[in-house]
Amino acid sequence: MYILDHMIDLGLKKGAEWTSDFHRQVAVKVLLCNPAVFDMGVLREGCEIINSIPKEKIEKVTAHQLRYHYHVNF
Repeated sequence: MYILDHMIDLGLKKGAEWTSDFHRQVAVKVLLCNPAVFDMGVLREGCEIINSIPKEKIEKVTAHQLRYHYHVNF
């Protein structure tokens, strides 16, 4: 549903910012062009979850951890 890189910013709550550029990069890779992200609510939920991952863990997070530990829908 959401396919362009800048569309990921639509998933942030009003006034919110990305915790880091790595958080944004992970969100882009996981949530854009993802058929499981079918509406704004799912996009926002995924962005919020990814943005809440501690900075020291975001560079090492795996797809398995995102799906089963953090419960990102993909």
